[in-house]
Amino acid sequence: PLPTPPPPPPPVDVPSPLLAVLLERLRHAATVSRTYSCVFVPFAHALLQDGEMAAEVAAWAAHDPAWAALLERYREFFEASPRLAPLLQPNTVRDINLAAQPGWPYIEPAPEQEDPALRGRQDEPWPLQSPGRGFTQEGLLSQSPRLFQELQFMVRRWEQALPPPPPPPPDPTPVTPPRPPTPDAPPPAPRRPPLPASALRGASLDAFVQVVGEGPGGRLWAPVDHSLTVSGRLPPPGRSMQHLLREAEAGPRLRAAYELAVAALERLGHSIDHSLPAVVDEIASSVLGDVMYDHAHLRRRPELREHLLRGTEREVRARLAGLINAMHGGGLPTTHRRIRFDAAAHGGGGGGRAAAVLRLLV
Repeated sequence: PLPTPPPPPPPVDVPSPLLAVLLERLRHAATVSRTYSCVFVPFAHALLQDGEMAAEVAAWAAHDPAWAALLERYREFFEASPRLAPLLQPNTVRDINLAAQPGWPYIEPAPEQEDPALRGRQDEPWPLQSPGRGFTQEGLLSQSPRLFQELQFMVRRWEQALPPPPPPPPDPTPVTPPRPPTPDAPPPAPRRPPLPASALRGASLDAFVQVVGEGPGGRLWAPVDHSLTVSGRLPPPGRSMQHLLREAEAGPRLRAAYELAVAALERLGHSIDHSLPAVVDEIASSVLGDVMYDHAHLRRRPELREHLLRGTEREVRARLAGLINAMHGGGLPTTHRRIRFDAAAHGGGGGGRAAAVLRLLV
């Protein structure tokens, strides 16, 4: 008798194209944005059973059986609550959110300042609704803090199971080796020893280099300002020096933050003053959200990916606020390209500390 052939290898579990996209968004959330709209929004629609984002709901449900089990417990919790059960009626959440702002079926995340953990109340739910947003992701999903914690644990488990990202493609730029010296070439000049600091003491300097940076192609550049130097002393930090420092320190990050601030101000409204926290919140919750997924040219920008979006969401917001403040450098009022900065005193009378408000010039 012929030998029994070996059993066929088990089929390789290849995710569907949509699930592959969702998993890539989850990887982005785990490593960059720290916002989980790609999971929370479909889960909220599955809870409401409104038929929205049905493909994403089906993809996540097929990815992990725990999705359906947790969803069933959420439905039971909402149905048993006299306050939450009306939200399961058709179009209830949709109508309220559309009245707050367009964009349905997307459900906005809650503002960071509403996090009960900031008040030491980790066991309390987030507010159901937020001003100007309607029902939010955290508002709907945290009404049972225990179930919300299980949902977050499930997402963390998915994060840990993600395969490592593929290596970047090799640089196609050919490397030209240096030419060997010709026999009649003069010998290279000997390197000069570094100049001691004592050699400059009391000298009259013609220019003062503020910052040395690395430009495109690895070239070094050094911004200077001849009007700032005085004999033998460091000049006081005037407006010109502040301008050089802002441009040199931030570089591509400042330019990228400016573009994001312009996009946020366009969404918030032209020719109207907006507070810095409102602009940062608009960038973090909207401009950096689905925009990063929908626009490939933004995903490819290293200054956004590596600098602006590094760390937790709180760190990203703090970094954005710092870069936007760097655009005016404390010299209010002033204008940075299309953004007008002005001073607005916080409440509390004349002793309030000046804060910046932003306006997009038409």
